[in-house]
Amino acid sequence: VLQSEDLTSFRLTIEGQFHATIHMAIGGTTDCKFSLRTAIKKWPHLTGFFEGFALLLNTLYRTFMQEHVITDPKFSKEDYTGKVNHKMPSHATVTQRNQSISPLMVCPDYCSLDTPFSECACSCPSLDNKLASGELHKYLAYKHLDRSGVFGMLNSEVSTNKHLAQDANGTYRFVNMTEDENSELLVFLLMAICHPGKMGQYGTPLAATNDPLFWPTHSSWGRLWAYVRLSPDFDSFNNSWQNESPNCQGMYELHDTLPFKNFLPGEDGDKFYSNKELIDLFDPKNPKLPYMYSGFQWSHCANISDALHPLFTVGP
Repeated sequence: VLQSEDLTSFRLTIEGQFHATIHMAIGGTTDCKFSLRTAIKKWPHLTGFFEGFALLLNTLYRTFMQEHVITDPKFSKEDYTGKVNHKMPSHATVTQRNQSISPLMVCPDYCSLDTPFSECACSCPSLDNKLASGELHKYLAYKHLDRSGVFGMLNSEVSTNKHLAQDANGTYRFVNMTEDENSELLVFLLMAICHPGKMGQYGTPLAATNDPLFWPTHSSWGRLWAYVRLSPDFDSFNNSWQNESPNCQGMYELHDTLPFKNFLPGEDGDKFYSNKELIDLFDPKNPKLPYMYSGFQWSHCANISDALHPLFTVGP
């Protein structure tokens, strides 16, 4: 984070390497049908890859669900055999109806509190059938992983991208592995994502605030931003705003408004803040800011590595 040279890379690093991973590192997932521990025993040289994969599971689960999931009030897994032109239930998404294919992932619409997780979890019955019959080959696994953006996410994560390579056609493969090992790993990754485990609260987007750790971790990012804006070490830091998503409208431009208002004492209007106003509001030199950080030392991190930024050493 503190190696960033501009506001854009600072935000991307905070969001992608700090924020996203810490949620899964603390929250975790349990009761996974396809265990990463088993995979590490089989491929010990991929331990780092599977660690990164585990830290991405929150996002991988949700991305895969957006593409493939359907909720079924009756939850009869036997109805979903993966046959083309399978009749779509009335609650299928428009995309699923237009494609005239059965959903890969089926999730119950409701489970009672005493229902075992194994009977309530999402799954991919059509792929389970293919796996059992030996018909789940690497080409089908690759197709579903690629279609769901899994390779893009793995390629963007430092601990996983070093295990991936692309050929001239842009096809991904795992390095230092035989063709058979590549095939087996593709199938394993698809099935691991296709059978989500039980997420810890901190690992989910809506329940994370129930965990007391949510608040000190998230305020740490504001503290880092304040440090960057105050320290002479960052005099050359580029604070200009860059729209990272030019095709998205509504919240990405400097003067676009966000759904936040009335942060300061005495404010009670209906005017929402813009990105520019929030940047100015959270400036640690802003006299209207109703708080300040007492210091910028993380002394408990000082012994982790000699290569850490001076911020993490014990200061005066």
